[in-house]
Amino acid sequence: MMRNVRVVLKSFSSLSRKFSTTQTSNSRVCVIGACGNVGQALSLLLKRDDRVTVLSLYDVKKAIGMALDMSHIDTNSEVFGYEKIEMLPKALYCADVVVIVAGQPRKQGSSEDELLKQNGPLIVEIMPHIAEICPKA
Repeated sequence: MMRNVRVVLKSFSSLSRKFSTTQTSNSRVCVIGACGNVGQALSLLLKRDDRVTVLSLYDVKKAIGMALDMSHIDTNSEVFGYEKIEMLPKALYCADVVVIVAGQPRKQGSSEDELLKQNGPLIVEIMPHIAEICPKA
């Protein structure tokens, strides 16, 4: 009988949520390319993360609308959307983490060199802003 009770208690103890007594770290995250397939999924996951306090979404179009939609998700993080290259510095301001998911997807039969030729100029355009505004990100 006691053995069965121990087994049941052990299974419940493994399911219990473990709370941290230390202070949680607050992070500002910027997602570049937030309106693509990967960017949308990543942004939704980041919005639900308790450690993210500010989520900046950047894309060439539709980022403001996506941020407005995500602002209705009941979490403690704020979401802001930025469009056009002129708004990139504002999106990167004080970012602790920058995630770049922008770019053209690899097409069937294309080589890695062709993909680099397509996406290289995008990285060349974005990286100076990151290096200047949030070099520690």
